[in-house]
Amino acid sequence: MICYTEQTLTKEELREEFKKYKSEIKDEDKIREYIDKNNTKQLKAIDDNFTPSPKYMLFEEYFKKEKFKYVSFVNAISSMYFRKRVGRNINIVIYDDKYDFIYGILSLSSPMLFNKVIDDYLKEKVENYDFKDHAKYINNHLIDISVCVGTGILTNYLSGKLLLLSALSSEIVNLFNQKYNTDIRLIMTTSIYGKSSIYNRIKNFEYLGLTKGYNAAFTKDQIKWLKDTYKEVYPNRKGNLTAKTVHLFRLYEHLFNYFKGDMPFYPLKMSKGTYIYDSYIHNFNSFNENVNYWLERWYIPRRERINNIKILW
Repeated sequence: MICYTEQTLTKEELREEFKKYKSEIKDEDKIREYIDKNNTKQLKAIDDNFTPSPKYMLFEEYFKKEKFKYVSFVNAISSMYFRKRVGRNINIVIYDDKYDFIYGILSLSSPMLFNKVIDDYLKEKVENYDFKDHAKYINNHLIDISVCVGTGILTNYLSGKLLLLSALSSEIVNLFNQKYNTDIRLIMTTSIYGKSSIYNRIKNFEYLGLTKGYNAAFTKDQIKWLKDTYKEVYPNRKGNLTAKTVHLFRLYEHLFNYFKGDMPFYPLKMSKGTYIYDSYIHNFNSFNENVNYWLERWYIPRRERINNIKILW
């Protein structure tokens, strides 16, 4: 295990750091223009004291005319660095039917096969789970909310919680089931910056603690250095030189130990908050039920607080 000091940056500092790791955004100007117009529509809706009317649609269908690339769109609206998840994915837009804007986007994906926090939960809480069939169980019954990103002024009105609740809806889970012939019973996610405010206090969405391992971010130049140096230091090894972060971090660990910590760079290193929704205990609600819950529990109280502050000013 690497013994260098773990970075203790604030969330705001981490967001600034992550900008260094983003890949180029294709059609960035076009996407930025769309986002600006989208926010203008949100502001108009707020000025009208609107009642949200959220709907959902597959990303590829919603942006059929614009032909936006999903990875580019995520990187344009999110502070995180994003690469398309390997394996099974469905990408969703949550939009407003009356005011023609989007609240944000979601992606439901195949999870990592092994996550100690999740594995411990399965062993302890899931009655029909058998570790001998771990891979089969994960593939058939568990998905990861790999993207949950709101956009525009409505993020101040807790639209991020709307996105999360949408991901926990039976209709959206069934989109994944129908596409991949699965029987999803559990939904997990890991937050980017430790314990997350978006995921907190969502009913039946349980916080399990921080991941036991670490995530690390690398720039393109750092990835090149890792691969080239690893080949020089270990010419006879058949090391996994893919661009996946988990493999790159292993290469980094090997080289860190070889050079006794004298490295040209030290990657961002952090644990993530882990959350789970268990439909064995709590059935998936319908999309409309979750929207109504969000309106009553989160949106309307927040709108009233913001309006009261405006009156005071």
